[in-house]
Amino acid sequence: MPVQWADVSYFQPIVTDEYPHPVLAIRANDGTYEDPAFEHNYEWAKESLAAGRLDLIIVYCVYRPNWEQTANTLMGMVGQPIDQLVVMIDVESWGGQIGGNHSTNINNLHKKLSDWLGNPRRVIGYGNKGDLDALWPNKPPGVALVVASYGGTTPTYPGMVAHQYGDNIACSPFGPCDANRADQHTVQTLLTTFGIRSRTREVLHDMERLPATGRPADPNSDPHTWPQRNYTVYFDAAGGWEGDCAIAFGCQDWGGRTADTTRAYLSIASWKMPGGSFEPVHEGDATPYTSGGGRAVGAHGPLSILGPWVAPHGAIGITFNYAAPGEGCVPVGRSA
Repeated sequence: MPVQWADVSYFQPIVTDEYPHPVLAIRANDGTYEDPAFEHNYEWAKESLAAGRLDLIIVYCVYRPNWEQTANTLMGMVGQPIDQLVVMIDVESWGGQIGGNHSTNINNLHKKLSDWLGNPRRVIGYGNKGDLDALWPNKPPGVALVVASYGGTTPTYPGMVAHQYGDNIACSPFGPCDANRADQHTVQTLLTTFGIRSRTREVLHDMERLPATGRPADPNSDPHTWPQRNYTVYFDAAGGWEGDCAIAFGCQDWGGRTADTTRAYLSIASWKMPGGSFEPVHEGDATPYTSGGGRAVGAHGPLSILGPWVAPHGAIGITFNYAAPGEGCVPVGRSA
């Protein structure tokens, strides 16, 4: 399921506990103009984070050429930033009010807000393709974008993490409002993309336990025929797990097999990248774990662990197709 959220300001009713999504975007300011609904909406959002109703708050400002005052207004309204906060810069021409290349100003605004939050990944942009191309052609490397397009098809754009697909979509308690959807993300991967630690899972430090699979009817059968499952271990970027780390695969013991020490089978291993794409795991120049070319894993001895493999920079997780009746595990991991 894609991650969805509404984008609201004082043009909509204030938010209540009827709001159904895990993410909410609220306007703070248009230049130096302070949105009258912000104080209530932001306080509700912080309380909802604490109560577990919400996973992420996006606070946004409308870009105006007085970029420094725009940044100061937003920071003054928010106060001390919280961990689950992302700031979005709304870049629009407003019917010709703003024209030309404003990259220097917008990048200065991005930098000031990034320094305030302590992580440039927590400052994202918004606009339609035309405005993003015309007003902000030279963007900071890797900046994540929400791209507006209401034509019924999902647009493509460099850095796009989400799509604003309508400005008149019903959402409780607001009624018609702007609606956004991150088709290639779960809440976890969206948080990771923004460099935010999920509060619903442990940080990956020394071991990540993978769920056990079904036990084979014949414990001594060929391991590649055992029941398998697909499972992704997400790296916690806020905890130092953002690619450039070494990951290995192992397994726990289980009784029943007498033919040898094999206790698991790794069929496929792939690095999960931002945007939902995958890259194969390599050992040197080889791609060892592909469909039909997996490897048995022993509980003890020299075959008791596969890897370690060094993740490509920017990887947000590693996906395994595996059979492990006694649980799989990621027993080795270190920040590079």
